[in-house]
Amino acid sequence: MQPIERRDLLTELVVGGAFLAVASTMALSLDAAREFDVGPAVALVLLFALSIRIQLDVGQGYTVPSQLAFVPMLFLLPTPSVPLLVMAGWLLGKLPDVLMRRSHPSRLLYVPANAWFAVGPALVLIAFNAETPEWGDWPLYLLALVAQFAIDIVAGEIREWIGRGVAPRLQLEMLGWVQAIDALLSPLGLLAAFASQGQRWAFLLLFPPATLLVLYAREREGRLAHALALAEAARRREELIAGASHEMLTPLAILRGLVARLGSKRPLDDDRREQVQQAMTREVARLRQLAVSFVDYTRVKAGRPLSIDPRPLDLAVVLSDLAATFAPSLTLDYEVPDDLPRLLADRDRLLQVLTALVGNAIRFSGAEAPPPQIGAREDGNRVRIIVRDQGPGITDEELPRVFDELWRGSTSSGTEGAGIGLFLAKILVEAQSGTITAQSQPGQGSSFAVTLPAVARD
Repeated sequence: MQPIERRDLLTELVVGGAFLAVASTMALSLDAAREFDVGPAVALVLLFALSIRIQLDVGQGYTVPSQLAFVPMLFLLPTPSVPLLVMAGWLLGKLPDVLMRRSHPSRLLYVPANAWFAVGPALVLIAFNAETPEWGDWPLYLLALVAQFAIDIVAGEIREWIGRGVAPRLQLEMLGWVQAIDALLSPLGLLAAFASQGQRWAFLLLFPPATLLVLYAREREGRLAHALALAEAARRREELIAGASHEMLTPLAILRGLVARLGSKRPLDDDRREQVQQAMTREVARLRQLAVSFVDYTRVKAGRPLSIDPRPLDLAVVLSDLAATFAPSLTLDYEVPDDLPRLLADRDRLLQVLTALVGNAIRFSGAEAPPPQIGAREDGNRVRIIVRDQGPGITDEELPRVFDELWRGSTSSGTEGAGIGLFLAKILVEAQSGTITAQSQPGQGSSFAVTLPAVARD
């Protein structure tokens, strides 16, 4: 709910103020062909308010079917007062958005300038004494419609071009769609005005088509939202596949090099062969981790449960296995108190969570930063595991979203990191009756805390 910008504020005050001056002068100084009838006036203002609640997407913008109410207003109400009544209907139509806090109150300042279109037709009908419906005056009705379009274009150009810097060509293209719909709806409003000459309330028959347009607009909005959701889901799948493919390329390239080394005719001593075997084991484990994460992600998105098998675990043993996964390229610094109770968790799932946290720390900290530190402590009847890094940290704006699906953040290399590790980590921890939280301060690193149930001491 953003307030009106200062540049727009000045423009709307000038253009809207000019409208109020012209419309008030018309209502007070020009003679009307009929008396003010409260009943039809209230009904038509309500119809106008309903019509501007209907947003029809056209071209690069949207329009409202206001002609359904505006045209009968010109012929059934005192014509000099119609511009002010149009402004009243517009205010009434926008008021629910303000009351429901979907729009800032300052945006009501757009309304007076929006009503400029009503001035031209009213002046034409008054000038040619055509304020009551007559079939012989149809050329004047066309002239009134042209006057409406002309003044609408001029007012729009002043507001959009001078006030907001929108190019006239773009504005005219959008207005072409708006005016086409206005021209097509005007005959329906004119027929209602003719019918109301003999039957005072005949124009009320316009409410059903207006309601139909409301239902149509909402149904179309729902379909567009659904289409956008599908497109967003497809984009996320593409990002997931691209990210997983990119992360798999590194261990695959290493394995390819190691296999080529083993297949060469150069002899390997026992120590070198053991190093190669350890490296291959490590890279295979990384590939398996990526594949498991990918499969878990698809299961979660399909609404299928993940397999969890909690058992008593010694955290020191789990962290030793974790360190072996990253060795020898990275030496993990971890410390577990001797009296720390065992925790109740799925070993493979806990390794998956911790691998994701360490991998996240490495990716965002960079190769030059110290390795992540892992600590643990007893927290009541639970065990808290903390993974700390000395990377660039996470901004306050990004911190609440770090566990979101495919969250992106700036890495130390200036590129963007993306993945599903933290997203799955949260799901896996919560599936084991645990919690995971993040704390960070830009320039001072980040820390992630995983809390899981502890096994009761004997």
